[in-house]
Amino acid sequence: MAILALAGCKKYEPQYDGPYKDGDEQAVFNKYHEILFVKAGVVHLTTPYLDSDKILLNTPSNVKRASINYSHDLIACWAPGLPIVVLDSNDVQIATIAGTENVEWFDWHPNNQTLVILDDGVISLYGPNVTMASTDLNDVFPFVTSGQRINSVAVGADGTVYFTYQYDEGFNEIQRFGIRYPAGAGLNDREIYIEGYYAYDALRVNQDASYITINASGNSIQNAYTYTPADDYFRHSFGSVKYEVYSPDGQFSVFHDDYSLRHGQLPYSLSTNGSITALDW
Repeated sequence: MAILALAGCKKYEPQYDGPYKDGDEQAVFNKYHEILFVKAGVVHLTTPYLDSDKILLNTPSNVKRASINYSHDLIACWAPGLPIVVLDSNDVQIATIAGTENVEWFDWHPNNQTLVILDDGVISLYGPNVTMASTDLNDVFPFVTSGQRINSVAVGADGTVYFTYQYDEGFNEIQRFGIRYPAGAGLNDREIYIEGYYAYDALRVNQDASYITINASGNSIQNAYTYTPADDYFRHSFGSVKYEVYSPDGQFSVFHDDYSLRHGQLPYSLSTNGSITALDW
């Protein structure tokens, strides 16, 4: 395995036909509520303009994590000690996934139908089966280490598995970002060191895996990282970016700065008056 140490917008392609905002802005974004965030246990949706705040009502109380698929018609949410609940875009519950009361992470597969679920370092699926490079990630840890934990995971359309993990080595807590490629890809698996003191427990990947963001959810100290596989570049987010995600096509991003959601390329923002525990687009 290879180990590394860190040291003009295109037109957005609308995913639905429907009502648009009057004026020139309609050439850029649609008006659907497709950006998700969780604040104070409540699931919110907003538009790419960050100009409204829609609250989902049929979710469990005290939600900590949530994810919306790339076509923005399925939402999964989870509260500690309760199973994952799946809703449609009309806020109607369509499933409860048994045995998911203590999961570490979940996110939608690029096929928009399969939920990838991480529990005790092992990946399981809800929905149509998909292939992936690995389902059990617990063999990534070095010998003679403690505090071992896989924190978050995503699976690309080609089966590549992206994940964050941590372990204690002596008195040091180590944070890493891992990549496992499918057999036949001709690529070596990766382990990339992440500088930080808190768990990077929120991994987000846009639909074609051209942008991968690595976040410490709810943390007010550490900034996010972004990895771009095309140029094998790993960068620390600038300024006060705490949690960042990219649009499905990778053309735009939104980020959280502890007080508000902000558009990464355009002058839009939405006040949140505090930290969030989940963000997805």
